[in-house]
Order: sequence, then structure tokens, then C-alpha cells
Amino acid sequence: MGSKVTVVRMLVPGSSQDPIELDVRHSGLRMNLVDRESIQALPDSWKEKGVYFLFGPGKEASSFRVYVGMAAIGTSSVVSRIRQHDKKKDWWNRALLVAHEANGFNGSEIGYLEGRFWNVLQNAVAAEVANQNEPGDDTLTSAEEDALERYVPPVMAALRAAGYSPDTIDQKSIKIAKTKRKYYGESVKDLINAGFLAPETKLESTRTGVAAKATVQPDGTLLVNDKVFHAVSPAAAEASGKQSEPGWDFWGAPSGTGELVSLFDLRELYRDSSGSAKAQTAHTSGPSPPSNKGTHTPKDFKPKRSTVTIKQLVDAELLKEDEKLMPKSANQKHRTATVNKDGTISFEGSTFTSPSTAAKKLLGYSVAGWGAWTVQRAGKPVLIDVLRKELEAES
Repeated sequence: MGSKVTVVRMLVPGSSQDPIELDVRHSGLRMNLVDRESIQALPDSWKEKGVYFLFGPGKEASSFRVYVGMAAIGTSSVVSRIRQHDKKKDWWNRALLVAHEANGFNGSEIGYLEGRFWNVLQNAVAAEVANQNEPGDDTLTSAEEDALERYVPPVMAALRAAGYSPDTIDQKSIKIAKTKRKYYGESVKDLINAGFLAPETKLESTRTGVAAKATVQPDGTLLVNDKVFHAVSPAAAEASGKQSEPGWDFWGAPSGTGELVSLFDLRELYRDSSGSAKAQTAHTSGPSPPSNKGTHTPKDFKPKRSTVTIKQLVDAELLKEDEKLMPKSANQKHRTATVNKDGTISFEGSTFTSPSTAAKKLLGYSVAGWGAWTVQRAGKPVLIDVLRKELEAES
């Protein structure tokens, strides 16, 4: 990767009772790093929406544990969420608070950034991500997501300056042999096994003007447009709409710089680390993973299945009886469902016990319902999955 420099100014007070301000000029963000024992002294200026990170010691000296959270719904604020975690999580000792300098983020934008930061840290060499479920918000348009990308590199730089390196495996080796274009037979599963790519990572198109995403499945397949692909090139062709597409160049994984590193470059690094002979047989024998976290031990990340129900959201007043659920899918916006007091969902003359069964009626095929329905909050559509994760964070 390149040697681009980001200037991060740290304003350190005379007492650890006060937060350290991290200033990345022209970033449009304000950030404070605060010790856990001092969070009660956080000023009222942090009673606003934003993203936060909780940090604690990792399992090894070279690693750290991190939780990525957000405050975006209702009366929650960054400072109130941090104080809730003070009562319910015992492993962390510092927090980084991130907000727009003019309080300009809405709930969907905050949700997107939370998921984007999580996606990077999932693949960071030193990070042990503590989130039990994948955060994020995909209700924004591609243009809106692109506009938010400017905020990712400054936050990654702030993490690095604070001593919590987001460096991914591609940043651990400067020399990448881009001229080697032999076919060795590696798969995405090989990259997962060797710790170069984490399951559930969101890949994006590296092509200018092509907005496409894929989710890395634990078995090495890619999920694109609700279709499963066993190879990267067919997945890229599906995403681009072309008959063929070189998938290893098309797909990019999150890098600790805040940008994307192509799967081609990750594959080259994997070949270099495995040795040419081992790389040529990787698809049959599989690589032996490195032995410690400092050389990127596989994370084997398996998101915990959520047990939150619609009834619990109603009881917690995050959803209301008779509130309307609207489809995320743009071409289904004219069809709405209704939340019932008992936690069931009424939709087009039928009653459903879960968002997924209601979504199947809506779309005609099985889909994860928590990501299929939205509610209106402050004039914006918010995924009910966001409400579910807020309730999980409070428990």
C-alpha cells in the first residue's frame, strides 16, 4: 500500500479525568478518546448522535478487543450509550467517540458508518471484534454511501494514532507482485482459512461508477443479490450486469487505510506467504494458518443468532402497536404491514409470527426479514434490524 500521511492532532489535557481530543483537519468530524473511569465527566456536548468504539485488552499482547456501536434512534446519545455499557460490559477500559462536527448525521448514515467501521476491523490483524451481531444500515442509496466514504480514512487514522491499529493483512507487506497472473487455483475459502479475509466481510466493487456489494460466506461462497456464487468471477458478472468479469480484480475488501484492497492483491500476498509450491496446491490441501495473532490468526467469526423478537421491541417501546412497517425494496413501497401488540405482523390479510415469514409473503421467496422491513424515524426509513440491535446493546 502507499505511504499516504494523515495528520492527527491530539489535544492532551493535564488530567486523565478529561478526554483527549483527536483532531483530523478538514475531516468534518470531532473525536474524543476517554478513559472508562472518566466517562461520567463527559460534557453535554456529547449528548448527540454518533458512533463509538469500546477498547480493552486482547487475548495476546499484540491484540486488542473492540466493540463498535452507535447512537442513532430516539433519545439515545453517544454519552448515554457509553454510560449504559459502563454498567453492562466489564472488559473495556477506553472509548473513542465520533460525531459530525455540526451534528449533521442522520440515523441511517450513522448506521452505515457503524457497519463500515466494523467491516474494516473484522479484517484487522490486531483487532478482536466483540460485536455479537453484524451492524450496519443498507437503506442509503449508492450516492449517499459514496458521500460518507470520506469519513472512513480519518477515523482509521484516529484509531491508529490512539494505539488501536486497524491495519489489515495487505498493509503488512509493502511489495505486492501485481505482474504474476498465473492460475494457481486458490479460492476465497483459502483466504478465509489463512486469515486473510474474515467471514461476513462486505466486499465492494473496485470499478469506478459500479456500485456493487457481496457478502463473504463462511464456506467461501459470495452472496450477491440474494444469489450464492461459488467463484468470484460469476459473482462479479452478476453484480456488473456483464457476461463476464475478472472477479479477483473486481472485488475489493476493506483495508485498514479506509480504502479497498482487491482480492487479487490479497491472493498475491497469500501466495507469497504460502510459498509457490504450497500456493499451487492450496485448493486441495489447504494452507496451515499462522500460529499467532501477530501474524493474523484466523478469527473464525460466527455471528451469534439474535433472540430478540418483535414483541420485545413493542414492550421496549422501540416499536408501537399499529405502527406501519414498510418494505426496504423500492418497488414494493406501496405495500405495508402492521405491528400488533402481541408481536405478530399483519400483512395483506394474514398474520405472521416473524419478520421473515412476512417478508416471504411480500417477496415470494425466503429472506432475512429483519433487513427487509423499515419504520419511519425522524422522516427517514430505519431498518427494524437497527431497532433490534439497539435493544441487544442495552441488554
